[in-house]
Amino acid sequence: MNDAHQFLNNYPLIVVEKGMQLRSVILQELPGITEHIDLPARMLIYGYGEQYKDIVCALIPSQNGVKVSFAKGATLPDPDHLLEGKGKVTRYIDFAKKKIVNEETLIKYIQNALALHSHSQ
Repeated sequence: MNDAHQFLNNYPLIVVEKGMQLRSVILQELPGITEHIDLPARMLIYGYGEQYKDIVCALIPSQNGVKVSFAKGATLPDPDHLLEGKGKVTRYIDFAKKKIVNEETLIKYIQNALALHSHSQ
């Protein structure tokens, strides 16, 4: 069992399954990305370095589902109106509410987040 799976095992089985599925998509779409477990914040962080500016996205599990948070989500295109949150910078897709989000749609958001990250470096 890997560290991410062990971390997610603290949540209900449906959250573990959804979290591992979303993690797989993130790792597939972000080549060379580093995964970091932030225990105090209770999230899995994906970035191309150790600083906040290097973060592309994060998986945030809860007892009810999983959110995929985008570090620069406030400036991401959102044609499907899936992004939630009122932060100045981040936005997220809540997979507890948006059960209909398919993998292709998530991939589109991840690719846009990667492009935004690449342009800001």
